[in-house]
Amino acid sequence: MRAFLTGKRGDEWRWDIGNFLTDQDIEFVDPAEDLCSSAASLFKQFKLLEGCDLLIAYFAGLRTHPLISVLEMEYASRLAKDVMVVGNLPQDRQWTRSFPYSLSFPDLEGLKAHLTTRFHSPGKHLRLIG
Repeated sequence: MRAFLTGKRGDEWRWDIGNFLTDQDIEFVDPAEDLCSSAASLFKQFKLLEGCDLLIAYFAGLRTHPLISVLEMEYASRLAKDVMVVGNLPQDRQWTRSFPYSLSFPDLEGLKAHLTTRFHSPGKHLRLIG
């Protein structure tokens, strides 16, 4: 299992979810650590995303959503990857309908509780039905 992190720039949430995923023996990719934000790196990020099973997008405290994160979510959804969104989504429901494999959580604790349940459920995979 491999997770891809995107969303709000900042280290605290990335360390928090990174430590959680490491404790669950889940590998994760955090392109914010490795790549600059050029157009060429966007394609590198998409290539990394192709090898992941799950995308975690963190938008808590943001009024607008970074374009690159929305593009990554769209691409992950097109690849039928699970998209977990933490934080405030726009009130327009159509925004989330464009991501059929997505779930939304108010905070990281809600996401962690959901993932813990999924990881420890025998025979259950992290696939959502869209």
